[in-house]
Amino acid sequence: MTPPFFRGEWLVPGVPGYDEARQVFNRRVDARPEVVASCAGVADVVAALRYAAERGMPADVRCTGVTFGGLTAGRGVVVDLSLMRGVEILPEQRIARVQGGVRGGDLQIEASVHGLAGVTGIVSTTGVGAWLAGGIGHLARRVGYACDNILAVELVTAAGEVVRASPEENPDLFWGVRGSTGNFGVVTALEVRLHEVPPVVHGGTMSWSLDRLDGPVRALREQDWTSDGMLVIGLLGSASLGGRGGLDLVVSHSGPSEAARADLERLRSFGAPDEENMGTRTFRELSVLFDEGYPPTRCAMDEQSVVAFDDELVTALVDKIREPVGGGTRSVELVPRTGAMRGAPRHASALRESAQAPTWGIGPTCFWDDPSEDAVHDRWVAEAVDTVRRVATVGGYEHPGSVGAARDVDGLRGLYGNRLERLRRLKSTWDPDNVFAGGQNIPPVDR
Repeated sequence: MTPPFFRGEWLVPGVPGYDEARQVFNRRVDARPEVVASCAGVADVVAALRYAAERGMPADVRCTGVTFGGLTAGRGVVVDLSLMRGVEILPEQRIARVQGGVRGGDLQIEASVHGLAGVTGIVSTTGVGAWLAGGIGHLARRVGYACDNILAVELVTAAGEVVRASPEENPDLFWGVRGSTGNFGVVTALEVRLHEVPPVVHGGTMSWSLDRLDGPVRALREQDWTSDGMLVIGLLGSASLGGRGGLDLVVSHSGPSEAARADLERLRSFGAPDEENMGTRTFRELSVLFDEGYPPTRCAMDEQSVVAFDDELVTALVDKIREPVGGGTRSVELVPRTGAMRGAPRHASALRESAQAPTWGIGPTCFWDDPSEDAVHDRWVAEAVDTVRRVATVGGYEHPGSVGAARDVDGLRGLYGNRLERLRRLKSTWDPDNVFAGGQNIPPVDR
């Protein structure tokens, strides 16, 4: 029975819209929850959590459904925030207030009216859940991760209490909710910092074949040749260059046009790409430029951070890309954590608390359609991570939203280091019964 005064959509098996509402980005997830509560506002979230608690049902939270993991998502009552996509821009303060179901594209569209942009994701479909877990956007090298640019959080606890967390209010909760994956409650709203961007920015891809990687790898490895307005992320993939395989550099530059042109020429000086798709566009257009590369499908991913991106590691990853593995595509994301991504954040978070030496995030990923190939692709991702750990010096931090399957306490300790015990104490305070057990679940201290 739908709770009284529920304004959203209360969807149960058999009613129109239920099958569409239960689907998420990763088509491996075939969960059939007892209820999908598509909430229209905070009161709906409170009602859905109360409904689950009164019946002893588990509750899962979904912001936009755009997640690579989520294989255990969809138990009991799914609190779905996808209807809550409101955005308010305060241009003079350079702040945006967004609801919990907002996607990056929603924020960029509204901010662009004022010549501003936020740190969201490389694609426009990532939402609040990804931002809270870390979040790498086109401005990350210049101003840090998405979670570094969160100023305040509104959250509904397991007890149905609506609380605010910021550096001044509930500062411990503010620390813990940024850099974890939904462990403390349902985030129904954020305040985020916005940044000026020029009317026209540069963005696109440059691609090199697998036997011509010396130049682009050196460009990725060094990165002292470019200004902080330029973000360069590598994607070593089987689908590059029309399926021949190669290294795609995903490039965006949010600085002045003169600096952008100079940095792009320096990048080309490392070796002319085999293919190039660079151009000028608005930041709003840049935010959707790479969406087609991430269609809803079956997927698996993991991440390992390393302190050196050396030739032995590159060779080993190229060998993995060349392996024939079923259908679909295989890739390894190569993220140089430089600029503001390695600097000290303005407010410490569970993701990172201080400045760090440069590291690289290495993220093997597979996309495919055939359910019979699930195990094959899972194995490839696991073997790729094992290869990284065998040939490289691991170190730094992984993003909790990017590490694939849920980890046990020992695995979480590898993810959070000495921050884990603080997170567990925080969990005991805000969710002692572990109601919010999805994602990389942090158990309370007595569990």
